[in-house]
Amino acid sequence: AVNDAVNDAVKNGEIDAVSDAVSDALIDAVNTIIKLNDGASIKEVMDATGKSNATVKRYLQVLREINFIEFKGSAKTGRYYLTNQAEKKIRRKI
Repeated sequence: AVNDAVNDAVKNGEIDAVSDAVSDALIDAVNTIIKLNDGASIKEVMDATGKSNATVKRYLQVLREINFIEFKGSAKTGRYYLTNQAEKKIRRKI
């Protein structure tokens, strides 16, 4: 149910301009952040998605631009978290 909610929240309206492959990778990145429950580092998203550092950074930037995730902490040890707005969208769909 959570995966379906994330899928709907990411695909419906927020990321209309990206291809399905990129959209699926963005959903994987969001799911990683949710599963770790304490945010996720770039490395953790890389490991979960199998994508390179540069690719993951691009995906995370897209998610930041649509206010779906936010970065908290220092440049070296900070982590990515869902925004309150994203959490509400996901909860509404569950």
